[in-house]
Amino acid sequence: IRPYGRSHSKLLKKFFQEQRVLPEERSRLVLLALGNDVVWLPGYASGADYVVRPGDEKKGPLVRMRLTSIHNGNT
Repeated sequence: IRPYGRSHSKLLKKFFQEQRVLPEERSRLVLLALGNDVVWLPGYASGADYVVRPGDEKKGPLVRMRLTSIHNGNT
């Protein structure tokens, strides 16, 4: 992952350790990826190459996403 605002990428495991995300919590997180690139890790980081900047709307279509919780009644 190369979070927005950082110049270097790092292993996702190392990023989670720095953010103090417990190993048992990591498998429950939502992660949006494109190939090997992390695009978005909600609540933690956006991939530096995927952050919308002023003027980007003129370059082509943008995708807006919103996460909502879904409860299936089994939890």
